Amino acid sequence: HDMGEWSTGDIPSPAKRRMGISDHVTALEDAAITGMGFTIPECTPEELRAVKLADCFEGMLFCISERAMGNRAIKTAFSNWLEYVAEMEPKGTERDVLQYIAAQWRIQDGR
Repeated sequence: HDMGEWSTGDIPSPAKRRMGISDHVTALEDAAITGMGFTIPECTPEELRAVKLADCFEGMLFCISERAMGNRAIKTAFSNWLEYVAEMEPKGTERDVLQYIAAQWRIQDGR
């Protein structure tokens, strides 16, 4: 789902929302993908949810690796990712993965 970012850059979701450009950026990214000859498949709501959760979890893991290298300013980004996941009300394995990642954050954060 990030393939089109070569044309727009990886604009953080909070910035896109604040500027009201989420739909426009998505359209630009989709055009970049189709311009390369790829077809964007239709996804079920469950598939879209899985991709969104995977993206959030990857962002959270990136924050943990940054924190391990001493980046103290990454806490806000981690909190944002955590908020996005919480809004999705994770259940079952989703919740288990979230709890594991949150525990890893606490270890890096010294708690």
